[in-house]
Amino acid sequence: MYEIFRKTRQNGKALWMILLLLLAGLSLVFADRLIAVATLDLPIGIRTAALYLSESTDPKVVLPFLVCCAIAQAYQRRSTMGGMAELPSVAILCCGAAAVVGSLVLKYVIGRARPGPGYDWNPWISKPLSFAEPFASMPSSQSALAAAATCAVVSFFPRYRIPALIGGMLVCISRVLVGEHWASDVLSGWALGWVIASTVSHRFFCADRK
Repeated sequence: MYEIFRKTRQNGKALWMILLLLLAGLSLVFADRLIAVATLDLPIGIRTAALYLSESTDPKVVLPFLVCCAIAQAYQRRSTMGGMAELPSVAILCCGAAAVVGSLVLKYVIGRARPGPGYDWNPWISKPLSFAEPFASMPSSQSALAAAATCAVVSFFPRYRIPALIGGMLVCISRVLVGEHWASDVLSGWALGWVIASTVSHRFFCADRK
């Protein structure tokens, strides 16, 4: 029975990933340019709030914070004999770091240009393996981190799944509103982060709970 349940969950995750990637493809073809240009007309208050959220959830800010939380929690429970499954902050850190690394590798291989007037808001411009920040748009590392952290939080604290999902999606939306990513970048980043986090949490943490 457990094996059937596990396979059902895996199939469900695969379907969600396929759906997100399909939406990313549709956005690339039909919506990326329209959405990017439309953000220019947003009220300054919305853009300012999006900028604040985007900067405060940057991986350079979030990952060191998660490291500190993991160290603090490990020190607090140093006298217990529990496995890694008893340290949610460690799980969130591992999932988030893996998602960021995976997204960085992909984005520099793909080399997609970020939104902007320099290329007339053309979402099809890319320079694979350029290793230049202006050509590091897809997938969004911040969205991948948000998805990975959300997945880990939902796994450990199911009662908070709704606020966690809302928070993760707001981070993704903020990256589009500040003009750092196309809509398809955040969709593909979310799909990547969720898959990586699901794999990491299943392989390294679920076993500790049995």
